Amino acid sequence: MVRKKSVASKTKSRRESYKRRQDVHSKISRSWRILIVTLKAFKKFLSLRRTVKNTSFAQKSVTISENDFIDLKCINYRNNKDVRDTFCNKIQSHGEIDDQNIIKDVVKKIVSRVCRLDSERKRQLKNRKHQRQIESNFNNENSSLTISRQYKWWRKNCSQNVMLREKESQRLRKFYQKKYNNNIRFREKERIRINSHVSTKYHTNLNARENIKSQSKINVLNKYHSNSDFRNKLITQSSITILNKYHNDVDFRNKHKTQSKIINLNKYHNNSVFRDKLITQSKINILNKYHSNSDFRNKLITQSSITILNKYHNDIDFRNEYKARMKTAVLKRYYTDNSIRLKMIQDALNWYRRNNTLTRQQSRQFYNQRRRILKKYSIIESHKCTSKHKNLYMENFKKFRNIIQEGPDYICISCGIALFRNQVVPFIEEKYLKQNMSFEMKEYIPSYFIDISSSELKWICRLCSDKIKKQQLPSRALLNKLEICEIPAELKKLNNLEKHLIALRLPFMKIVNLTSGKLSSRLAQKGTKGPLHCVPSDVQDTVTILPRPVDKSMMIRLQLKRRLKYKAVWEDQLINPYDVKDALLILTKMHPGYKYIKINEIDESYLTSDQHNNDENNTDSVIELMNVDTYEKVISIEEIAISNENHLKSLGLGDLDNNNHSDEEIDEDNNDIRSKYNIGTDSCTQPCDFNDFLVFNKQPCIVAPAEKNKLSSLLTDKTIEALAFPHLFPDGKGSFDEDRKSNLKWKEYCKVRLFSSDSRFAADSSYIFYLQYLGDLKQVYSGINIAFRKKLPINAKQSLDENQMKFLMNKDMIYRHLQCVRGSPQYWHKRLKDLFSMTRQLGFPTFFLTLSCADLRWKEFVDTFVRHTGGTIKESYTFEEKTKLLRANPVLATRLFEKRFSSFMTYFIKGGASCLGKVNDWFARIEMQLRGSPHSHMPVWVEDAPKYNGPQTDEKTRLAIVTFCDKYITTRFPSLEEVAELHNIIKEVQTHSRNHSKSCLKYHKTMCRFGFPRSTWESMQTNFRRYANEISNE
Repeated sequence: MVRKKSVASKTKSRRESYKRRQDVHSKISRSWRILIVTLKAFKKFLSLRRTVKNTSFAQKSVTISENDFIDLKCINYRNNKDVRDTFCNKIQSHGEIDDQNIIKDVVKKIVSRVCRLDSERKRQLKNRKHQRQIESNFNNENSSLTISRQYKWWRKNCSQNVMLREKESQRLRKFYQKKYNNNIRFREKERIRINSHVSTKYHTNLNARENIKSQSKINVLNKYHSNSDFRNKLITQSSITILNKYHNDVDFRNKHKTQSKIINLNKYHNNSVFRDKLITQSKINILNKYHSNSDFRNKLITQSSITILNKYHNDIDFRNEYKARMKTAVLKRYYTDNSIRLKMIQDALNWYRRNNTLTRQQSRQFYNQRRRILKKYSIIESHKCTSKHKNLYMENFKKFRNIIQEGPDYICISCGIALFRNQVVPFIEEKYLKQNMSFEMKEYIPSYFIDISSSELKWICRLCSDKIKKQQLPSRALLNKLEICEIPAELKKLNNLEKHLIALRLPFMKIVNLTSGKLSSRLAQKGTKGPLHCVPSDVQDTVTILPRPVDKSMMIRLQLKRRLKYKAVWEDQLINPYDVKDALLILTKMHPGYKYIKINEIDESYLTSDQHNNDENNTDSVIELMNVDTYEKVISIEEIAISNENHLKSLGLGDLDNNNHSDEEIDEDNNDIRSKYNIGTDSCTQPCDFNDFLVFNKQPCIVAPAEKNKLSSLLTDKTIEALAFPHLFPDGKGSFDEDRKSNLKWKEYCKVRLFSSDSRFAADSSYIFYLQYLGDLKQVYSGINIAFRKKLPINAKQSLDENQMKFLMNKDMIYRHLQCVRGSPQYWHKRLKDLFSMTRQLGFPTFFLTLSCADLRWKEFVDTFVRHTGGTIKESYTFEEKTKLLRANPVLATRLFEKRFSSFMTYFIKGGASCLGKVNDWFARIEMQLRGSPHSHMPVWVEDAPKYNGPQTDEKTRLAIVTFCDKYITTRFPSLEEVAELHNIIKEVQTHSRNHSKSCLKYHKTMCRFGFPRSTWESMQTNFRRYANEISNE
C-alpha cells in the first residue's frame, strides 16, 4: 500500500520546484541578456571604427544588417551553433582580423553556454512532465477508486434514506441551475452538448425520434392553444409558407388539389348535411350563371343535347325509357287536348299523301318481308336451342336411369360392406404386393382379404385400398376383430320376445309403428320414442318358471314387464318355451357370457295344467285348444284406446289415396285371426307369422326378468352389446368394445354393421335404434365435456345458484353443447343461422323444392330389396309385398334415397341438364315423414334470376319474373295419349285428392287449409298481379 504524503510535505515540494524553475529562468534570461549586450557592444565598436577611417573607405565600411545578427531561431539544442558573420571582403588589415577572431571566440563561448543552459532547461522540463504524468496516472487510479467507493456509499445511503436522496438531488439541481444562469461559457457548452446528444439520439433511435416528435407536437399544440401571439404568428407564417409553396412548387400544388378533392368527396358521401348544402349551393350558382351568362347558357344547352343524344344512341334502356315517356306524354296530350289531336291527324294525312309513292310502297313491302324472315329465323334458332337442351336432358336422364337401377351390390373383399359402384374399384392383387416388400409382409397382406382364391371378379372399397397400399390395416377390415360367426338355426327361428328372453341385458325402448292413412300397423315402418334403458336380466330364473306345453309345436301367451306391479306391458307375444330353451343351450356352448348359466332338463310329460286340480277333479283340463267361437275376449283399457286411435287413422286419407290394394288391406285386417284374439297387433315387435296351436290359460303368463336389477351404464359397460343382442353375436365376439390393432371410430363401426353384406344387423330394428341412441349419447357427453372446458366456465357452487342457472337457460348456454347432435333443436337452430347468412349474402332464393321418397312407387327400390333378400324379381308386386320389403330393409331404403337424391342434384339441378338454370348455391334439409320415409326441403339460388322487391317492383321486373316462371314452371296436364307415364304420375302424385286427408282438416273441420279446390286463372301474369295486390294491401 502506498503511503500518502502530508500537506506540509506537499507544500514544501511545490515550493522547491518553484525555486528551481525561477533559478533556471533567471540563468537563461541572464545568459541571453549578456549575449544581447555583447552584440550591441560589438555593433557599437564597429560603428566607431567606421568613423576613424578615411572617407574613401566610407562606402566600404563594414555594415551589419539584420541578416548579420544571430538568428535565435536557428539555435536549437546545439544543432546550429555557428553565427553568421558577414564582413566586407575589402577589409584586409591584420588588426581587424584579430578583433574579429576575438569577437567570434567570445560569441562562440556565449552561444555555447546559452545553448547548454537551454538544453538543460528542456531536459529538466521533460523530466518534470514525465514525473507529473506518472503522478497523474497514480492519482487517477486513486481518484477512480475513491469515486467508486464514494458512489457505492452514496448509492447505499440513498437507497435507504429517501430524504438524503431528495436533498442531494435538490442541491445538484440548484447548483446546476445557478451555474447555468451565471456562467455563460458553461451555458453555451451545455447547450451544444444537449443539442448534439438529442440530434444523435433522434437520428439513431427510432423510439426516441417518435417520442421527441410526439412531445414536440404536444408542446406546440399547448403553446398554440394557450398563447394567442404565438398562434397568430404561426397561422400567418404557415399561410405565407403554404402560399409560396403552392405558387412555386408544381408537385405540391397538384398534390394539394388531389388531396382537397378526396377530402371533399369523402365529406360529400359521408356527411348528408354537407352534401345537401353543397347541392343547393351548386344549383343556385348554376342557375344564377345560367340566367346571367348567355355564353354559359348556350354552352350548357349544346352540351346537354349532345349528352342526351349520345345516351339515346348508346344506352338501350335509356332509349326505351325515353320513347315510353315521350309516347305517354304524346298520348296524354292527344287524348286531353282536341286541337292537338286534330292537328296530329291532319299532319299524318298530309304526310301520307305526300309520301305515298310507288317507291315508298315497295320499300314498305320489303320491310315487312324482312320482318317475317327475321321472325322465322328466330323461331328456328329457338327450336334448335330447345332440341339441343332436350338432347342434353335425355343424355343425363339415361345416365340417371342407369345409376338408380343399381343398388349397393358391390361387396368389398376387405371389410365386407355392400357399396355402390362409384365407391369401389376392381381388386387386383398385384397392386398390393410390391417387389420391395419383405417376405413377412407379403405373407401377411393376403390375410386382409376374404375368399381371395376364387376366380370371380372381386371389388375393394377405396378406403381399404388406400390403407393397404400404405401397408396399414384398415380400421373397418374384418381382420380387425370384426368377424362374426354364422347364426345357428336355433336362434334364427326366434321371434322378438323370445330373443329378449334369452338376452342377459334387456334394452328397454319404446318402439312404435309409424302408421299413416289407411296403412295397417303390421305393414308400417318402425320408430322409437323416449330414452333407452338397459337392465341386466335373470335368464336362468325366467326360463325355469316358463310353463311347458304338451306339444313342442304349441305356444303360450307371455307378457314381459319392467316390473310385475306395473300395469303397462312392454311386450306381449306368443312364444315357444322349447325354442327358448334350445337357444340358451346353444349359447351356453358358444357365448362366453352364458357359460355359467345352467338349464335343468324337464320331463316331457310335464304339463302346464294345475296338477292338484287334476288329482281332485279328473273332469276338466285347463289346457285348452284355441277355439274362435268359444273364446271370450279380455281387452285392457290401453288396447281399447290403441284400437280406437287406429280406427280414427283408418278413416283419414294419407299419402296413398289412389291405391288399388286398399280394399284388400281392409279385408286382410278383418280376417286376421290375431285381431280376434287380441294378440298385440299394434306392437311393432309382433311377428307376421304365428302357429295355430297355442296354450291359453285364463290369465297370460307374466314375467319381469329385470325387476330386481339396476340399470347398466351404456357407456361404461363393455359387454352390453354382445349380451343385449346374443342372436346377432352368438359367440360374443365382434362388438365395438373389442381391443383392436387399428383404432376404430364409432361412426365407422356403425357403417360396418349396418352397411354389411350380412343383413342381420340392418334388419333388426332394435339394434338400429340402439346404435342411433348410443351414438347420440356419445356426442352429447363429448359436447358436455367441451362445453364445461371452454364455453361454460362454471363450478359446483354456481350450479346450485338458481339465478345463475336461469341466466344460463335464458342465454341458451345450457343446451348449446347439443349442436353436435344431428336432429336436435340446437342443431337445426345452428343450421338456420347458416341459412340466414346465405340469404344475406345471396338474397332470397329463387326456387323452393320439396323432394319426397316414393319408395312404394319406384320399382328399382323394390327390385333392390328383393336382390338383397335373395328373392325372385317380378314384373309387379302386391302392396303387401312392397310394404313388407320396405319394413324389413330400412337402412337399404335410406341409402337408396340418398343415392337417388345426390344423382338427381348432379344431373338435373347443380349441373348436367341444369333444368332450373345455372344454380349458384343450394341448401337442403332432409327429414323423416310421419310414415317413416325421408324427404327433402331445399331452397335454390339461380344465377341472373329476376328479383321481386315487393310492391315497389317496376313493371319491367314483373314481366321478367312472369317470363322466367313460364320458362321453368308449367301446370299443363298432358293427356294419356301424349305421355302416358307423365299423365299417371301427375294424376297420382301432383293432384290434390278430393277426399281431404287429416292434415287438410287440421285447423278447420270443413275447409281445406291448403285452399283446394282452387279456381283457375287466365294466365301467370294475372295471378302475379293478384298476389302483388294482396301483399300491398297487407
